[in-house]
Parts: sequence; structure tokens; C-alpha cells
Amino acid sequence: MPRRSIEQLLAQAQVALPDNNTGLISPAAVRTMFTDFLDTMEPAYGGLLITSRAQALTQTPAVLVFQTVIVAQPPEWATVDPAIGAIQRTRDAPLVVTRVTVNGDVEGASNVEVTCVLSRNGVATDWRETVSTRGSGNLSTFAFVAIDSSDSDPSIYTLMVHTPTSGGNFTFSNFTFLCENIPVRSFTPVLVQGAPA
Repeated sequence: MPRRSIEQLLAQAQVALPDNNTGLISPAAVRTMFTDFLDTMEPAYGGLLITSRAQALTQTPAVLVFQTVIVAQPPEWATVDPAIGAIQRTRDAPLVVTRVTVNGDVEGASNVEVTCVLSRNGVATDWRETVSTRGSGNLSTFAFVAIDSSDSDPSIYTLMVHTPTSGGNFTFSNFTFLCENIPVRSFTPVLVQGAPA
């Protein structure tokens, strides 16, 4: 059964589970209602991890390359590929809402700004964070959460990283990139953009 919005589940309950004074509620109707509810609420994740790795950065945004897969739950998270830094969501229903959580550390030469941007299908979103590095052995932390209710299928998420000036290796560590499907009350397909205040 497909995922549904909470409003769709409530409407389905009104039709499938009327007052049973005429015997209209069948075991199949109850089973379908429970199955649809569980499918809607079931968590589904795709995630990548960097334990520790260096990557050269320039002014041109480049995909952040990861080391390992944290989790990949098909069919909704069809491809989770650390080598290309991509997490692909395949839509199995018109309703798809994704929460993207980014947490990780970077270190490099002092006073260099490093920007990390969430990209969907190769297009940068407004979800991003910029940190200033503090020299060798001192970590600067990226942390942001984005909500994407786009109905594009598939959606391929990557993180793009760059600096305002050319050159330098930066070490990324304890870096997680996690996408999850979340249930919603209703659905309007739009990418909610804008960096958190």
C-alpha cells in the first residue's frame, strides 16, 4: 500500500469504517485501514557517513564524497552511494515528504569559510551553512535540517561544498547526511527553501 497523508487516512477511515449497525465493516476493510496506517507511519531512511577523509575544495562547488552507507531502505531509498555522495529517493506515491539532516565537522587552515549546500537533482537549494575553519586540530561544525516536499521523481540529494577562495585540503569527520520520509497532515508539493534563522 502507498504512503498517504494524515487527511487521506482520516477520509479513508470515514468511508471504510462506518458505524457497524448494518454489518458494513469487514475484516478486510479493517486490515486495509491498519496496513495503510502502518505504511504511512513507517520510517524509511537513506544515509551516508564520513568517519574522516580529506577533500580538496575550490571556489567551484563540488560534491562532498562520503565513505560508507549508514542505511538504505528500498524501495523509497533506492540508491545510497558514498562514492558519488548521492542519496536517491524514488517516489512510490504522490505523497513524498523528506527531512534532510546534516551534521559534521570540518578542519583546515585558519579563517577559511567553507560552505555546504543541499542540492536536489543537481540544483542547489537555499538550505546551506557556512562555517569558518580554525586551524589544524580545531573542528568547525555544520548542522542544519531541511524539509523537501517536492513531487519530483526521483529526487537525488547531494551536498555541495566550496570555499570563497581557491585551494586547500580540508578534513571532514563525523559527518552524517541522513534523509528520511516523514508523515504529514496534508501535502502541497514545494521545496521549502531558506536557511534556518
